[in-house]
Amino acid sequence: MRLTSLLLIFVVSFYGCSSTVREVRLTTDLNLYELKWFLKKGGGMIKGKAFLITDNGKITCKNQEIKLIPVSEYSKERMLWLYKSTEGGFRRIEEGKIKFIPERTIYYSLLKVTRCDQNGNFLFKDLPEG
Repeated sequence: MRLTSLLLIFVVSFYGCSSTVREVRLTTDLNLYELKWFLKKGGGMIKGKAFLITDNGKITCKNQEIKLIPVSEYSKERMLWLYKSTEGGFRRIEEGKIKFIPERTIYYSLLKVTRCDQNGNFLFKDLPEG
């Protein structure tokens, strides 16, 4: 499986939240044809350990949800707005939330979701080749 075809998202939940919401108008629309391959089942898998190293130590995704996002022009634009990169990054709570316009709710149903175990390990299976 080409690693450039997927993005892993691990969101660390901290206490507190921001009520700031910024609206962002996307220039790229969701193209379902571009993601058709990702909807198929296959024999591929991705396993790993998700963690974040902070000044206060290492935080794992213990019992947290982790998402696998297929790369598309739409997902790349979203990642750029959220994390200022398509390769990796993080977003501070103080930065507030982003509301994308147009918001394509079907996008969320395309993501693969799993949960990390007690040690922060995760496994995505039955993934298509791509």
